[in-house]
Amino acid sequence: RRERDHVHHAAKRIAADIRTNVPKAKPQIQGDLVRVTSASKDELQKVISLVRENDYDTPLQCVNYR
Repeated sequence: RRERDHVHHAAKRIAADIRTNVPKAKPQIQGDLVRVTSASKDELQKVISLVRENDYDTPLQCVNYR
């Protein structure tokens, strides 16, 4: 339970950072995932860079679903 709370807290921080720094991208928290959608590939690349630059103290993985 403690680990799940930590992951959920990290997901909320990631989503908030995305909303603040890349307003055209739309993050959604789905369990322990943060799904991000945008019409622009450039915006999604900005999100990936943002997430990799910050330390969220949890393992991260970027996956492209097309």
